[in-house]
Amino acid sequence: MRLSFNDLRVLPVLPMAAFLLLLNGGYIVLFTGTLGQTFGKMATAIEVVSDRRDRMDLRRALLRGAAMLVSLMPAGIGWLAGLVGDHRGLHDRLAGTRVVRVAGV
Repeated sequence: MRLSFNDLRVLPVLPMAAFLLLLNGGYIVLFTGTLGQTFGKMATAIEVVSDRRDRMDLRRALLRGAAMLVSLMPAGIGWLAGLVGDHRGLHDRLAGTRVVRVAGV
């Protein structure tokens, strides 16, 4: 059976959006909370740390992930905060995190 893009409208929107949010959000929270990095951050030799330079934990990663949604909502305007001051986006300021270069690379 072959599906076309026209067949997408038969999918229930809310369950599909919840699934994609859980899949993508889970990836970001799990990797950031356990390793301090996603695959993209690993490739660019950066990591997320707390303001006190402690290792990340799942609670802080979940807070950062939720704050990313807040930053994204008004057309991504929360990321503009990264252009001024200490160069942290709104999500990093709300979660008490910062992105740093990985030591020793």
